[in-house]
Amino acid sequence: MKTKLILIYLLFLSLFACTTNSTKNEQSKTEAIDTTLVLSEEQKKDISNLELLQGKWQSTDDETNFLKFENDHRMEIGAEMTEWTDEIFVLSDKCTNDLDKNKDVKAEKDRYITSQSSDMCWYIIDLNEEILTLAYMARGNTLSYKRVK
Repeated sequence: MKTKLILIYLLFLSLFACTTNSTKNEQSKTEAIDTTLVLSEEQKKDISNLELLQGKWQSTDDETNFLKFENDHRMEIGAEMTEWTDEIFVLSDKCTNDLDKNKDVKAEKDRYITSQSSDMCWYIIDLNEEILTLAYMARGNTLSYKRVK
């Protein structure tokens, strides 16, 4: 599965690199972008939550609030903040932080984002290429984000 994803990634990367040297630059970029939308449903299922999380997300409720996921780092910044917070996170089947680990919740593969340093955990309600919806486990409130390109 990972080999397929790597091959698909390399194919898209090479297609995109070739289009930047083309005289029909804009048209080629559009064609390259369109090909990324042609993943089959089976291929989309093979993409892990960790892979889908990677990148920058903007809150749909507070446009000054951003999340960034880079490898195993969860970063956040908002209106009153001058620097990104940066915490290591773990993606797991249940919360592993002290506050939430004993809650009686259904275990689901890679649906819980836990940050030990802040003792926080979020449940992934919805995650795809464009949308991230989380439930903050301590309070149960829902946080919605859109991917920032």
